[in-house]
Amino acid sequence: MMEKFELCFPVPDGLVVPELMTEQEAEWKTFFPDLAKCLRFELHYDFLPEGLVPRFLVATHDLSKPGERWRSGVILREGGNVALVRGDAVDRRVSIAVTGPGPTKRDLLSSIRREFTKIHRSISALGVKEMVPVPGLDVEPIAYDHLVAAECATPPVITWNVVAEGKLEQISIARLLNGIEPKERRKPRAGRSKDSTTINVAGNYIERDTTMGNTYNVTGQGNAVGKGNTVTNTNSFNTGLDSEALVKLFTQLNGQLAPLKDEMKGKDFKVVEEHIEAIKTEAVKPEPDKSALAVSGRGLIEAATTVGAIATPVLTTVGLILKLCGVTLP
Repeated sequence: MMEKFELCFPVPDGLVVPELMTEQEAEWKTFFPDLAKCLRFELHYDFLPEGLVPRFLVATHDLSKPGERWRSGVILREGGNVALVRGDAVDRRVSIAVTGPGPTKRDLLSSIRREFTKIHRSISALGVKEMVPVPGLDVEPIAYDHLVAAECATPPVITWNVVAEGKLEQISIARLLNGIEPKERRKPRAGRSKDSTTINVAGNYIERDTTMGNTYNVTGQGNAVGKGNTVTNTNSFNTGLDSEALVKLFTQLNGQLAPLKDEMKGKDFKVVEEHIEAIKTEAVKPEPDKSALAVSGRGLIEAATTVGAIATPVLTTVGLILKLCGVTLP
């Protein structure tokens, strides 16, 4: 029964239950002396379930060795490549680093992503984003879907702009993506989403319009908003909801966030941004996930109410957005 529910795996002298393993990491620095030189990938979660990484250990136990597994991580080997997979419940992310001979590294990464995808599908309302770290730069990882959208724009966006130590850096989008998977594999991914969104790619506004066969069009030029790359979701919406009302509410919300950010200096405004982005992403879908919206809504309320009355306009607007999506919070 435990094997059936992916709670353990067999070994010659019994069973291994990852959730009962030590939290002490194995000695991995021998194989990964410099993580920055590895092929890296990250999974960011709204919340990281305690049993998620242990289930991954069960699914991939054929690729790992005794002594190289611990409760929140593992070292995997396949085809001459070695991968380090570590979960971080505090930062709500799973970090993946792969080292080995050239292009074959991404084959092992693909296997790892495939196993995590299977696990994600079995957990309802699990908000997860695939993120790509930028080699050699200490900046926030970039959303993989955003990079694909930029590459498939018409005309294609060639570089992604980031600011590192006060200096503007232009990153080759193709170089980042080619390290993850071949172009022929990632291209269909761009057309799988059923919603229309606008992505602010550090100055390049790219509209993904599903009413025109999932093509991408650069709709204008501008300046990056804030730090990093944000999904604005303020153009036309291909949903069954009141699109015009959503546009107005999101525009209103953007204006309300500035004073809230100033007020929350020294506090975790990043949490507020993450919940709002999650709400925006879900709200523009033809069939929004109400459970996911409710989770983000409650998280936003908890974070924003710490600053008192100044958060009221933001919470009111978010409440109206959720209501349009059929979600009412107590």
